[in-house]
Amino acid sequence: MEELKKSLDFINNEFEAVKLQNTTLVATNKKLVESNDVLARKVAALEQYSRANNLEIRGVPVTQGEGCLEIVKQLGDAIGCTVQTEDIDTAHRVPPHN
Repeated sequence: MEELKKSLDFINNEFEAVKLQNTTLVATNKKLVESNDVLARKVAALEQYSRANNLEIRGVPVTQGEGCLEIVKQLGDAIGCTVQTEDIDTAHRVPPHN
């Protein structure tokens, strides 16, 4: 009978330890999910901010030896908006989304 009591006490102690560990893991997971949500919102905001000065031009056929800066300047001239090279940080083609 004493052996059975010792065995039950051991199992109970292990069970309580697992319960405590589970409670801790659930709390940690909740914090990580919240932190992940905050970071995802920050990344989205940063991505949006990084596109604040972007201009996307579509429908310009690719030509051999083209210069994207020149295309932008020519389009600016066509609509009566002078574009200087200094006005452009970078200009490049973006692959189409399929």
